[in-house]
Amino acid sequence: MTSIYTIEKGLPIEDGNVKEKAGVIGYSLLELAALNIPVTPGFIIDISDILDQPKETIQNLLQEGISKLEQSTGRKLADSSSPLLLDAALSPSMIMEKTPSISYIGLNSQIVSSLHASVQQDSVYFSFLNLLESYSKVCLGKEVEKTASTDPKSECEKLSEALGDQFPLNPFNQLESAVMAMAKEYHADPMNKDIPA
Repeated sequence: MTSIYTIEKGLPIEDGNVKEKAGVIGYSLLELAALNIPVTPGFIIDISDILDQPKETIQNLLQEGISKLEQSTGRKLADSSSPLLLDAALSPSMIMEKTPSISYIGLNSQIVSSLHASVQQDSVYFSFLNLLESYSKVCLGKEVEKTASTDPKSECEKLSEALGDQFPLNPFNQLESAVMAMAKEYHADPMNKDIPA
């Protein structure tokens, strides 16, 4: 059964199997949090059998993790004024040279426009561009050719148009797609057969 673990300051580690299920990076974050060392809040999902779980079960797990993050951060997923932004990363139970990750999950064109109007910083568009590029690579298997453009807004618009409906505007759907894509890629590699993540 797929498990979920919350990364929260002061929260003790009670599951004896968590080290294997949470992976090297995930367990390190859980340990630091349990020792009251400040770490970015988050949650870890064991993907050992996630591909065998009903869609509703996975969605419920994700919603559970998101709800706890919203409570601890005061931010809301899909909120245009103070959005909760997420990173999704694979954490195998052994150190690997490269693992997929996607940052800034939670952004879409509407949220980015609202944030930019508020902060007047192009970094908002650079973050959205990062999301679009990494989502395309990890979830769609399409490497985006990077350009030396100094107009990130224009690049975001071009890439958004190119991806079309393949990039979900709903932040929850972005996260769900990212988790499932990483799980499928990981389990498709026979080298990972006996390595939990």
